[in-house]
Amino acid sequence: MKKLFLLQILIACSSVLFAQQKQASAVYAVDGSGEKEVYRSHITLEAFGVDESVVYVTDGVELSLSSMRLNKTAGASTVKDNIKRNGMNAAVLADAGSTLNLYNCELTSHATNADGIAVTGMGSTVFATSPIINISRDNAAGLNVFNGAKAVLEDVTVNTASLTSPAFLAQQGGTIQVTDVNGDLSGADSPIIYSSGNVDITGGRMLSYSSHIATVNGGGQISLEDVSFYGYKYYGFQLYNNGKSAENGGTGNLEIKESTIAIAEGPMFYVTNTSVNVDLEEVKFGFAKDAPLAEIVAGDWGEAGKNGGNLVLNVEQQHLEGDIIVDAISTVKFDMGSKVTYKGAINPNKQGTAVVVMDKTSKWTLAADSYLESIQFEKTVEKGIKQISSKGHNIYYNPNNPANAALGGKTYPLKGGGSLLTY
Repeated sequence: MKKLFLLQILIACSSVLFAQQKQASAVYAVDGSGEKEVYRSHITLEAFGVDESVVYVTDGVELSLSSMRLNKTAGASTVKDNIKRNGMNAAVLADAGSTLNLYNCELTSHATNADGIAVTGMGSTVFATSPIINISRDNAAGLNVFNGAKAVLEDVTVNTASLTSPAFLAQQGGTIQVTDVNGDLSGADSPIIYSSGNVDITGGRMLSYSSHIATVNGGGQISLEDVSFYGYKYYGFQLYNNGKSAENGGTGNLEIKESTIAIAEGPMFYVTNTSVNVDLEEVKFGFAKDAPLAEIVAGDWGEAGKNGGNLVLNVEQQHLEGDIIVDAISTVKFDMGSKVTYKGAINPNKQGTAVVVMDKTSKWTLAADSYLESIQFEKTVEKGIKQISSKGHNIYYNPNNPANAALGGKTYPLKGGGSLLTY
């Protein structure tokens, strides 16, 4: 009883401190003015108030929590941007260079605009081993890391069940590193990952029943290895720039290795109003019959006429199927690396700019006529054209592009009755 009484006093004092510093409240808040390292375990804490977190660490303190239940039971944020800008109302919040260690903790959020874990500010870090995160209301991420903060998780379970509630949200220089993840997301517009920061996930299985798999916004980065991810709406990966701030500038990056990726509708890669590199190696893809592999087109973001997409697709030891669609203001470069087999048409509508580079071990089977700005082979043209099976279709190239100098403006017969010829 004495220990519990002392903890209650500490909680009350910490709540006042939190209110003074953040103009909000927390059930349990610790700052760096007292002990630099604090440890608590085997306690259930709940927050019910508006803009009230369950746990808050700040000002360089290190807090370790073990076998805790941390419940944000009620209390939506008064301002939606509070959670985005400073993490207020999250079940757990770390900022101002503080460190939070979570061991076998269960976190729940049943409030709108209330993330499970929020980490913000340079030097702020969350380490979590075997956490379980459950989100049941709108606009709440399982993990939200931003403003240069970092989170490292292993053996994590994340479930979300409402609108715009991704499992992992990295923005404004935030970094997320995850090893072994599981969970389901059932709300609309709730991808597994949304990144304008940096997200690396190795191992695990997740499903998004009412959304796509992941979004890379602007210069964001996502790296996936040894995962099985499934998405059931819209497309597989949204690669775009929403144009709302300078932080979204730069070239995005998506890397997937040794994984299984499956979707139910749309193209696997949807690229608009951005430039992005996609690197693939030994990935098993599944998607709807006759759906494109990629659409690189102007969409709903950016300035009309200038909001096309630019995709560089680098592929190694990979089988791919599906057309690559490019509109008039978009571009694609497809680098078919070692041991790549591809079946599909590239720029079949003769609109945008498409470039193909073929390794000596790659193979291309045409599904329709393809229109290329240039095509280059690792060895001679005579050997390179043997890597293409036309199925009666043609590949057209621009004779005036210096990259096609080896082709000499000539027409070359392809296996299957088609030809490689000039526009």
